[in-house]
Amino acid sequence: MPAKSDVVVLGRLASIRDILNGLMISDEVPNGYHVYNELQSAYTLTFV
Repeated sequence: MPAKSDVVVLGRLASIRDILNGLMISDEVPNGYHVYNELQSAYTLTFV
């Protein structure tokens, strides 16, 4: 069973991942743009 602090960290990562996903699917960041690539990398790192 994960410790309470582990659950908090996992919850925060999931929230960050949701925010990153929202930014990537919005029209505000075009595909192929450097920022989009960085968002995609961060999204991959936060996979829970």
